[in-house]
Amino acid sequence: MTGVQTCALPIYAEQQRSYFALKLPHNWWVWGIDVQLSQWTDTPQRHYFEDLAETRMKGDAKLVICTAEPSWVHAGVSGPRHFRALSYMANRALRKGIPVRAMLTGDLHHYSRYDGRIGHPGQSCETTLITAGGAGAYTSGTHHLPREIDIPCMEETFPEPDRKSTRLNSSHIA
Repeated sequence: MTGVQTCALPIYAEQQRSYFALKLPHNWWVWGIDVQLSQWTDTPQRHYFEDLAETRMKGDAKLVICTAEPSWVHAGVSGPRHFRALSYMANRALRKGIPVRAMLTGDLHHYSRYDGRIGHPGQSCETTLITAGGAGAYTSGTHHLPREIDIPCMEETFPEPDRKSTRLNSSHIA
């Protein structure tokens, strides 16, 4: 083809792990957590986020956690083991005084949002749990979703999950 120029640029995969952190303006942070299909997170991932919370997230830091599955929904249906990895990671931030303002996921093909408090007495925060699934989310019904969900309390330690729960209210299901 005459007159068409092509430019081949090198493309690099900078990310070497299945998780990440991103600092946004106004001291907002995004953590992309690999919940490893409801299993415990690996040690390097735990250390990565614990170190980040300790050394770089100072002052009025606010956190949004992104994950591949809505483990809060799965915990309500199949038991607390589905929420343990995510809750443990969120608790690492709460213990450093960093509020988890939202948890965001896709996976299920609908939009739903639950608002409430997560954590433990003395170290908790208001948060929003959002499921925003793509690929047909506009056609997937939400009439089957509960108005409230019970999620297990935030994990303090590995490996045994705490069997207590917190109730969150749905403020919007679409």
